[in-house]
This record gives sequence, structure tokens and C-alpha cells, in this order.
Amino acid sequence: MKACRPATFGLNNEDVYDESYRKARKMDLVDFTTSFDVENVGIIDILRRELLAKEREKPIRVEMYKLNVYDSFFKAHKDTPRHETMFRSLVVVFPTPHEGGEFAKVIPNAG
Repeated sequence: MKACRPATFGLNNEDVYDESYRKARKMDLVDFTTSFDVENVGIIDILRRELLAKEREKPIRVEMYKLNVYDSFFKAHKDTPRHETMFRSLVVVFPTPHEGGEFAKVIPNAG
């Protein structure tokens, strides 16, 4: 966490840092390296099957632009698109020991 900086989030077209909303730190892409390759682990195929059922040939480009490190608190939210072609945020959670709380994905208007 010491190598990270406060992680802002988009709100009304501004970057905001608010620990009452989420306790998070970040590393920009220039500050870290990883050998994790989202295309080689099959995630793109799952995204295509689950999100683009009728448009399976549509290209998907995954771009890592930062690493967020979450501390103990995170309110439900909708991500602010960072580019006009962005249609979702991909969150990859690696197995990490923790106590309390759980990650929940909420899909609005899902029956």
C-alpha cells in the first residue's frame, strides 16, 4: 500500500477522492508490471459469450490502465466510462486472504 497513491473515481465528470465512498489506493500502469494476460486465461471468450451473445464476432479490446487496491470499504456504484468505446469495466479479483465482507455483483433490473 505504501507504493500506491489515493484512488479517485469519476463523479459528475470530475475525479473525486472520498473515503466515505471507498477506501482505495492505486498504481498507474507505469508504476507496476504483471505477467497476467487476460486473453490467455480465457476471460475474453467468457465475456463474448456472456455479454455479446448476439454479436459474438464483435471485437473486444481489454486495456489495463491501473491497479486498484481496496482497503476495507467500498459502496456499490456504476463506473464512469473513460473512453467512448468503453462498454464495461473488467474487475479481476485474485485469491486474497481477508476477513469479513464479501464481493457482490448487482445487476439492475435483473429478474
